[in-house]
Amino acid sequence: MNRLIIYLLACCAALPLQAATAPERYRVDWHFTLEAGQDLAQVTLEIADGRPVHEIRFRFDPQRFSDFSATGELSVENGQLTWEPPREGAKLSYFAKITHARDNQNQAQSYDALMTDDWALFRGDRLTPRLRVTTRKDAVATTRLHVRAPADWSVNTGWPLYEAGEDGVATFGIIDPERDFDRPSGWIMAGKLGTRRAYVGKDEDTYFSISAPLNSSADRMSWLTLVSLVYPEIVTAFGSVPEKILLVSGDDPLWRGGLSGPNSFYFHAGRRAVSENGTSPLFHELVHVITRISGENNDDWITEGIAEYYGIELLYRAGGITQDRKTEILAGLAAWGREAPALRTRQSSGAVTARATALFAELDEEIARLSENTSNLDAVTRLLIAERRVSLDDLRAAFEQVTGAASLTLQGLE
Repeated sequence: MNRLIIYLLACCAALPLQAATAPERYRVDWHFTLEAGQDLAQVTLEIADGRPVHEIRFRFDPQRFSDFSATGELSVENGQLTWEPPREGAKLSYFAKITHARDNQNQAQSYDALMTDDWALFRGDRLTPRLRVTTRKDAVATTRLHVRAPADWSVNTGWPLYEAGEDGVATFGIIDPERDFDRPSGWIMAGKLGTRRAYVGKDEDTYFSISAPLNSSADRMSWLTLVSLVYPEIVTAFGSVPEKILLVSGDDPLWRGGLSGPNSFYFHAGRRAVSENGTSPLFHELVHVITRISGENNDDWITEGIAEYYGIELLYRAGGITQDRKTEILAGLAAWGREAPALRTRQSSGAVTARATALFAELDEEIARLSENTSNLDAVTRLLIAERRVSLDDLRAAFEQVTGAASLTLQGLE
Protein backbone atom coordinates (compact mmCIF):
# COMPACT_ATOMS: atom_id res chain seq x y z
CA MET A 1 0.00 0.00 0.00
CA ASN A 2 2.81 2.41 0.84
CA ARG A 3 4.39 1.82 -2.54
CA LEU A 4 1.08 2.55 -4.28
CA ILE A 5 0.64 5.83 -2.38
CA ILE A 6 4.19 6.87 -3.24
CA TYR A 7 3.59 6.03 -6.93
CA LEU A 8 0.34 8.05 -7.07
CA LEU A 9 1.95 11.02 -5.35
CA ALA A 10 4.82 10.92 -7.84
CA CYS A 11 2.41 10.87 -10.79
CA CYS A 12 0.43 13.81 -9.42
CA ALA A 13 3.60 15.78 -8.78
CA ALA A 14 4.66 15.26 -12.40
CA LEU A 15 1.45 16.67 -13.88
CA PRO A 16 2.12 20.39 -13.29
CA LEU A 17 5.62 20.00 -14.70
CA GLN A 18 4.28 18.44 -17.91
CA ALA A 19 1.70 21.22 -18.27
CA ALA A 20 4.36 23.88 -17.66
CA THR A 21 6.65 22.53 -20.39
CA ALA A 22 3.93 22.18 -23.03
CA PRO A 23 4.47 24.67 -25.90
CA GLU A 24 2.55 27.91 -25.70
CA ARG A 25 0.89 28.32 -29.10
CA TYR A 26 0.07 31.66 -30.65
CA ARG A 27 -1.08 32.67 -34.13
CA VAL A 28 1.13 34.46 -36.69
CA ASP A 29 -0.09 35.54 -40.14
CA TRP A 30 2.07 36.76 -43.02
CA HIS A 31 0.30 38.62 -45.84
CA PHE A 32 1.80 39.18 -49.31
CA THR A 33 -0.11 41.47 -51.67
CA LEU A 34 0.90 41.30 -55.34
CA GLU A 35 -0.26 43.52 -58.19
CA ALA A 36 0.45 42.63 -61.83
CA GLY A 37 3.48 44.50 -63.14
CA GLN A 38 4.07 46.28 -59.82
CA ASP A 39 7.52 45.36 -58.58
CA LEU A 40 6.81 46.11 -54.93
CA ALA A 41 5.01 43.54 -52.78
CA GLN A 42 3.23 44.75 -49.68
CA VAL A 43 4.17 42.55 -46.73
CA THR A 44 2.26 42.53 -43.45
CA LEU A 45 3.06 40.51 -40.33
CA GLU A 46 0.21 40.08 -37.83
CA ILE A 47 0.41 38.51 -34.39
CA ALA A 48 -3.01 37.76 -32.93
CA ASP A 49 -1.77 37.76 -29.34
CA GLY A 50 1.40 39.80 -28.92
CA ARG A 51 2.04 38.82 -25.29
CA PRO A 52 4.40 35.86 -26.02
CA VAL A 53 6.60 38.00 -28.31
CA HIS A 54 8.91 40.51 -26.63
CA GLU A 55 10.89 41.76 -29.62
CA ILE A 56 11.56 41.15 -33.32
CA ARG A 57 14.74 42.37 -34.99
CA PHE A 58 16.13 42.05 -38.50
CA ARG A 59 18.59 43.67 -40.86
CA PHE A 60 17.39 44.75 -44.30
CA ASP A 61 18.66 46.23 -47.55
CA PRO A 62 17.30 49.81 -47.83
CA GLN A 63 17.42 49.44 -51.62
CA ARG A 64 14.85 46.65 -51.43
CA PHE A 65 12.75 47.35 -48.31
CA SER A 66 10.87 50.56 -47.56
CA ASP A 67 7.87 52.30 -45.93
CA PHE A 68 7.87 50.50 -42.59
CA SER A 69 4.95 51.06 -40.21
CA ALA A 70 3.75 49.20 -37.14
CA THR A 71 1.64 49.22 -34.04
CA GLY A 72 3.65 49.13 -30.84
CA GLU A 73 7.25 50.37 -30.57
CA LEU A 74 9.13 50.50 -33.89
CA SER A 75 12.70 51.61 -34.60
CA VAL A 76 14.12 51.67 -38.15
CA GLU A 77 17.66 52.96 -38.58
CA ASN A 78 20.68 52.17 -40.78
CA GLY A 79 19.22 48.98 -42.20
CA GLN A 80 18.22 47.64 -38.78
CA LEU A 81 14.62 47.18 -37.61
CA THR A 82 13.52 46.59 -34.03
CA TRP A 83 9.85 46.03 -33.21
CA GLU A 84 8.18 45.49 -29.85
CA PRO A 85 4.66 44.23 -30.66
CA PRO A 86 1.73 45.38 -28.49
CA ARG A 87 -0.40 42.84 -26.66
CA GLU A 88 -3.32 43.34 -29.05
CA GLY A 89 -3.51 44.36 -32.70
CA ALA A 90 0.19 43.65 -33.36
CA LYS A 91 0.90 44.51 -36.99
CA LEU A 92 4.07 45.33 -38.97
CA SER A 93 3.90 46.41 -42.64
CA TYR A 94 6.43 47.32 -45.31
CA PHE A 95 7.10 47.11 -49.04
CA ALA A 96 9.68 44.78 -50.62
CA LYS A 97 11.11 44.79 -54.14
CA ILE A 98 10.58 41.49 -56.00
CA THR A 99 12.78 41.56 -59.13
CA HIS A 100 16.42 40.62 -58.59
CA ALA A 101 19.14 40.41 -61.26
CA ARG A 102 21.69 37.60 -61.16
CA ASP A 103 24.99 37.64 -63.05
CA ASN A 104 25.33 35.19 -65.92
CA GLN A 105 27.99 35.66 -68.57
CA ASN A 106 25.83 33.80 -71.12
CA GLN A 107 22.82 36.12 -70.74
CA ALA A 108 22.52 39.84 -71.38
CA GLN A 109 19.74 39.92 -68.76
CA SER A 110 19.36 37.33 -66.04
CA TYR A 111 16.97 37.22 -63.06
CA ASP A 112 16.37 34.79 -60.20
CA ALA A 113 13.26 36.77 -59.14
CA LEU A 114 10.99 38.62 -61.53
CA MET A 115 7.64 40.45 -61.64
CA THR A 116 5.88 40.78 -65.01
CA ASP A 117 2.40 41.78 -66.14
CA ASP A 118 1.33 38.12 -66.20
CA TRP A 119 3.27 36.38 -63.44
CA ALA A 120 5.72 36.70 -60.56
CA LEU A 121 8.50 34.37 -59.47
CA PHE A 122 10.43 34.86 -56.22
CA ARG A 123 11.51 33.30 -52.94
CA GLY A 124 9.47 34.08 -49.87
CA ASP A 125 12.63 34.68 -47.89
CA ARG A 126 13.47 37.59 -50.20
CA LEU A 127 10.37 39.34 -48.87
CA THR A 128 10.91 38.27 -45.25
CA PRO A 129 14.43 38.91 -43.91
CA ARG A 130 15.99 36.52 -41.42
CA LEU A 131 14.44 37.35 -38.05
CA ARG A 132 15.77 37.42 -34.50
CA VAL A 133 12.73 36.86 -32.30
CA THR A 134 12.68 37.08 -28.52
CA THR A 135 9.70 35.28 -26.99
CA ARG A 136 8.54 33.76 -23.74
CA LYS A 137 10.10 30.38 -23.03
CA ASP A 138 8.39 27.51 -24.89
CA ALA A 139 6.29 29.88 -27.03
CA VAL A 140 5.78 28.45 -30.54
CA ALA A 141 4.02 30.18 -33.44
CA THR A 142 1.35 28.59 -35.61
CA THR A 143 1.98 30.32 -38.93
CA ARG A 144 -0.07 30.98 -42.05
CA LEU A 145 0.85 32.73 -45.30
CA HIS A 146 -1.89 34.61 -47.18
CA VAL A 147 -1.08 35.66 -50.75
CA ARG A 148 -3.41 38.16 -52.38
CA ALA A 149 -2.98 38.31 -56.17
CA PRO A 150 -5.04 39.50 -59.17
CA ALA A 151 -8.30 37.61 -59.62
CA ASP A 152 -7.12 35.75 -62.76
CA TRP A 153 -3.86 34.60 -61.15
CA SER A 154 -3.18 31.35 -59.32
CA VAL A 155 -0.61 30.98 -56.54
CA ASN A 156 1.67 28.03 -55.79
CA THR A 157 4.17 27.49 -52.94
CA GLY A 158 6.01 24.53 -51.45
CA TRP A 159 3.74 24.68 -48.39
CA PRO A 160 0.37 22.91 -48.02
CA LEU A 161 -2.60 24.89 -49.33
CA TYR A 162 -5.18 25.47 -46.62
CA GLU A 163 -7.65 27.59 -48.51
CA ALA A 164 -8.03 29.10 -51.98
CA GLY A 165 -10.42 31.90 -51.16
CA GLU A 166 -12.85 33.40 -53.63
CA ASP A 167 -11.53 36.83 -52.64
CA GLY A 168 -8.25 36.20 -54.49
CA VAL A 169 -6.36 35.19 -51.34
CA ALA A 170 -4.61 31.80 -51.13
CA THR A 171 -3.68 30.59 -47.63
CA PHE A 172 -0.81 28.21 -46.87
CA GLY A 173 0.38 26.56 -43.66
CA ILE A 174 4.04 27.24 -42.84
CA ILE A 175 5.56 24.45 -40.77
CA ASP A 176 9.31 24.42 -40.18
CA PRO A 177 10.24 22.11 -37.27
CA GLU A 178 13.59 23.84 -36.95
CA ARG A 179 12.00 27.19 -36.03
CA ASP A 180 9.65 28.38 -33.30
CA PHE A 181 8.73 31.47 -35.35
CA ASP A 182 8.26 30.52 -39.01
CA ARG A 183 8.71 32.74 -42.01
CA PRO A 184 7.44 31.80 -45.50
CA SER A 185 10.76 30.82 -47.11
CA GLY A 186 11.12 28.86 -50.35
CA TRP A 187 9.93 29.46 -53.90
CA ILE A 188 6.61 31.08 -54.74
CA MET A 189 5.05 31.47 -58.17
CA ALA A 190 1.90 33.43 -58.92
CA GLY A 191 0.20 34.42 -62.14
CA LYS A 192 -1.30 32.93 -65.28
CA LEU A 193 0.33 29.56 -64.91
CA GLY A 194 0.35 26.08 -66.33
CA THR A 195 0.72 23.50 -63.55
CA ARG A 196 1.09 19.72 -63.44
CA ARG A 197 0.49 17.95 -60.13
CA ALA A 198 0.57 14.38 -58.86
CA TYR A 199 1.12 12.33 -55.73
CA VAL A 200 4.43 10.50 -56.19
CA GLY A 201 6.04 7.54 -54.40
CA LYS A 202 4.77 4.02 -53.82
CA ASP A 203 2.52 5.23 -51.04
CA GLU A 204 1.83 8.64 -52.59
CA ASP A 205 4.37 10.08 -50.18
CA THR A 206 4.67 13.57 -51.68
CA TYR A 207 2.42 15.95 -53.56
CA PHE A 208 4.67 17.13 -56.39
CA SER A 209 3.72 20.27 -58.29
CA ILE A 210 5.37 21.91 -61.32
CA SER A 211 4.42 25.48 -62.24
CA ALA A 212 5.56 27.73 -65.07
CA PRO A 213 3.99 30.59 -67.07
CA LEU A 214 1.32 29.42 -69.52
CA ASN A 215 3.45 29.99 -72.61
CA SER A 216 6.66 28.61 -71.14
CA SER A 217 8.66 25.89 -72.87
CA ALA A 218 9.10 24.14 -69.51
CA ASP A 219 8.69 20.38 -70.06
CA ARG A 220 6.31 19.93 -67.13
CA MET A 221 4.89 16.54 -68.07
CA SER A 222 8.26 14.93 -68.85
CA TRP A 223 9.72 16.19 -65.58
CA LEU A 224 6.72 14.98 -63.60
CA THR A 225 6.88 11.57 -65.28
CA LEU A 226 10.59 11.21 -64.55
CA VAL A 227 10.17 12.24 -60.91
CA SER A 228 7.24 9.82 -60.52
CA LEU A 229 9.36 6.92 -61.81
CA VAL A 230 12.36 7.66 -59.59
CA TYR A 231 10.60 8.84 -56.42
CA PRO A 232 10.21 5.40 -54.79
CA GLU A 233 14.01 5.15 -54.82
CA ILE A 234 14.26 8.58 -53.20
CA VAL A 235 12.03 7.43 -50.34
CA THR A 236 14.10 4.25 -49.94
CA ALA A 237 17.34 6.21 -49.88
CA PHE A 238 16.40 9.07 -47.56
CA GLY A 239 13.34 7.86 -45.63
CA SER A 240 11.76 11.14 -44.62
CA VAL A 241 10.37 13.21 -47.49
CA PRO A 242 8.42 16.50 -47.59
CA GLU A 243 4.65 16.42 -47.72
CA LYS A 244 4.73 18.73 -50.73
CA ILE A 245 7.42 19.85 -53.19
CA LEU A 246 7.09 22.65 -55.73
CA LEU A 247 9.19 23.00 -58.88
CA VAL A 248 8.98 26.44 -60.51
CA SER A 249 10.29 27.19 -63.96
CA GLY A 250 10.35 29.70 -66.79
CA ASP A 251 12.29 30.88 -69.83
CA ASP A 252 14.73 33.74 -70.42
CA PRO A 253 15.35 36.26 -69.00
CA LEU A 254 15.19 34.01 -65.93
CA TRP A 255 18.56 32.70 -64.82
CA ARG A 256 19.66 29.57 -66.70
CA GLY A 257 20.30 27.38 -63.71
CA GLY A 258 18.75 25.57 -60.77
CA LEU A 259 18.29 26.74 -57.18
CA SER A 260 16.84 24.82 -54.24
CA GLY A 261 14.86 26.10 -51.27
CA PRO A 262 12.67 24.71 -48.48
CA ASN A 263 10.12 22.30 -50.03
CA SER A 264 10.78 23.82 -53.45
CA PHE A 265 13.27 24.48 -56.22
CA TYR A 266 13.73 26.53 -59.35
CA PHE A 267 14.77 24.90 -62.64
CA HIS A 268 15.15 26.90 -65.87
CA ALA A 269 12.90 25.74 -68.72
CA GLY A 270 15.86 25.29 -71.06
CA ARG A 271 17.77 22.91 -68.81
CA ARG A 272 17.90 19.17 -69.47
CA ALA A 273 16.67 16.84 -66.78
CA VAL A 274 19.60 14.55 -67.60
CA SER A 275 22.75 15.99 -69.16
CA GLU A 276 24.84 14.39 -71.89
CA ASN A 277 27.53 13.51 -69.33
CA GLY A 278 24.93 11.40 -67.47
CA THR A 279 24.44 13.66 -64.45
CA SER A 280 20.97 14.94 -63.61
CA PRO A 281 20.58 18.65 -62.82
CA LEU A 282 16.91 17.96 -62.03
CA PHE A 283 17.57 15.32 -59.39
CA HIS A 284 20.61 17.23 -58.10
CA GLU A 285 18.29 20.06 -57.01
CA LEU A 286 15.63 17.65 -55.78
CA VAL A 287 18.18 15.91 -53.53
CA HIS A 288 19.10 19.31 -52.07
CA VAL A 289 15.42 19.95 -51.27
CA ILE A 290 14.92 16.60 -49.56
CA THR A 291 18.20 16.25 -47.64
CA ARG A 292 18.63 19.98 -46.76
CA ILE A 293 22.28 19.20 -45.96
CA SER A 294 24.62 22.19 -45.95
CA GLY A 295 28.39 22.22 -45.45
CA GLU A 296 30.21 24.15 -42.75
CA ASN A 297 33.07 26.46 -43.67
CA ASN A 298 35.07 24.72 -46.43
CA ASP A 299 32.86 21.64 -46.67
CA ASP A 300 30.40 22.71 -49.38
CA TRP A 301 31.82 19.76 -51.37
CA ILE A 302 29.86 17.41 -49.08
CA THR A 303 26.58 19.10 -49.98
CA GLU A 304 27.23 19.24 -53.70
CA GLY A 305 28.91 15.84 -53.93
CA ILE A 306 25.98 14.07 -52.26
CA ALA A 307 23.47 15.83 -54.53
CA GLU A 308 25.45 14.98 -57.68
CA TYR A 309 26.13 11.39 -56.63
CA TYR A 310 22.49 10.65 -55.89
CA GLY A 311 21.42 12.40 -59.10
CA ILE A 312 23.20 9.52 -60.85
CA GLU A 313 22.59 6.74 -58.31
CA LEU A 314 18.83 7.23 -58.10
CA LEU A 315 18.49 7.02 -61.89
CA TYR A 316 20.52 3.81 -61.80
CA ARG A 317 18.43 2.25 -59.03
CA ALA A 318 15.23 3.12 -60.87
CA GLY A 319 16.52 1.38 -64.02
CA GLY A 320 17.11 4.57 -65.99
CA ILE A 321 20.78 3.76 -66.65
CA THR A 322 22.76 0.52 -66.68
CA GLN A 323 25.67 -0.45 -64.45
CA ASP A 324 28.05 0.04 -67.39
CA ARG A 325 26.67 3.52 -68.03
CA LYS A 326 26.93 4.42 -64.35
CA THR A 327 30.56 3.26 -64.28
CA GLU A 328 31.32 5.34 -67.38
CA ILE A 329 29.66 8.44 -65.89
CA LEU A 330 31.61 8.16 -62.63
CA ALA A 331 34.86 7.62 -64.51
CA GLY A 332 34.22 10.79 -66.50
CA LEU A 333 33.57 12.75 -63.30
CA ALA A 334 36.71 11.34 -61.68
CA ALA A 335 38.76 12.54 -64.67
CA TRP A 336 37.18 16.01 -64.46
CA GLY A 337 37.70 16.06 -60.71
CA ARG A 338 41.47 15.74 -61.14
CA GLU A 339 41.40 19.37 -62.31
CA ALA A 340 40.46 20.41 -58.75
CA PRO A 341 43.57 20.85 -56.57
CA ALA A 342 41.53 20.37 -53.37
CA LEU A 343 38.06 19.42 -52.19
CA ARG A 344 37.81 21.73 -49.21
CA THR A 345 36.99 25.16 -50.59
CA ARG A 346 34.38 27.69 -49.56
CA GLN A 347 32.23 27.11 -52.66
CA SER A 348 32.22 23.92 -54.69
CA SER A 349 33.03 24.50 -58.39
CA GLY A 350 32.24 22.08 -61.21
CA ALA A 351 35.57 20.25 -60.92
CA VAL A 352 35.35 20.13 -57.11
CA THR A 353 31.81 18.71 -57.28
CA ALA A 354 32.96 16.11 -59.83
CA ARG A 355 35.82 15.06 -57.55
CA ALA A 356 33.46 14.91 -54.58
CA THR A 357 30.99 12.76 -56.53
CA ALA A 358 33.71 10.24 -57.38
CA LEU A 359 34.74 10.20 -53.71
CA PHE A 360 31.19 9.42 -52.55
CA ALA A 361 31.05 6.56 -55.05
CA GLU A 362 34.25 5.19 -53.46
CA LEU A 363 32.78 5.73 -50.00
CA ASP A 364 29.69 3.73 -50.98
CA GLU A 365 31.90 0.84 -52.12
CA GLU A 366 33.91 1.00 -48.89
CA ILE A 367 30.74 0.87 -46.77
CA ALA A 368 29.46 -2.11 -48.75
CA ARG A 369 32.78 -3.92 -48.29
CA LEU A 370 33.04 -3.29 -44.54
CA SER A 371 29.38 -4.19 -43.93
CA GLU A 372 29.49 -7.25 -46.19
CA ASN A 373 26.88 -5.62 -48.46
CA THR A 374 24.39 -5.03 -45.66
CA SER A 375 24.68 -1.23 -45.82
CA ASN A 376 25.57 1.58 -48.22
CA LEU A 377 25.94 5.37 -48.42
CA ASP A 378 22.22 5.82 -47.61
CA ALA A 379 22.89 5.03 -43.94
CA VAL A 380 25.60 7.69 -43.70
CA THR A 381 23.52 10.24 -45.60
CA ARG A 382 20.57 9.77 -43.23
CA LEU A 383 22.82 10.56 -40.28
CA LEU A 384 23.99 13.73 -42.05
CA ILE A 385 20.38 14.69 -42.80
CA ALA A 386 19.70 14.58 -39.07
CA GLU A 387 22.63 16.95 -38.47
CA ARG A 388 21.67 19.32 -41.35
CA ARG A 389 24.82 21.49 -41.17
CA VAL A 390 27.80 19.17 -41.49
CA SER A 391 31.59 19.08 -41.64
CA LEU A 392 34.25 16.59 -42.66
CA ASP A 393 34.42 15.45 -39.03
CA ASP A 394 30.67 14.78 -39.10
CA LEU A 395 31.08 12.72 -42.27
CA ARG A 396 33.88 10.69 -40.70
CA ALA A 397 31.86 10.15 -37.53
CA ALA A 398 28.78 9.02 -39.50
CA PHE A 399 30.91 6.57 -41.49
CA GLU A 400 32.35 5.09 -38.29
CA GLN A 401 28.90 4.84 -36.71
CA VAL A 402 27.63 2.85 -39.71
CA THR A 403 30.68 0.63 -40.29
CA GLY A 404 32.47 0.53 -36.95
CA ALA A 405 35.73 1.55 -38.63
CA ALA A 406 37.51 4.67 -39.84
CA SER A 407 37.27 5.41 -43.56
CA LEU A 408 40.35 4.91 -45.70
CA THR A 409 38.67 6.97 -48.44
CA LEU A 410 38.47 10.00 -46.14
CA GLN A 411 42.04 9.73 -44.90
CA GLY A 412 44.33 12.55 -45.93
CA LEU A 413 41.56 15.13 -46.37
CA GLU A 414 42.51 18.24 -44.41
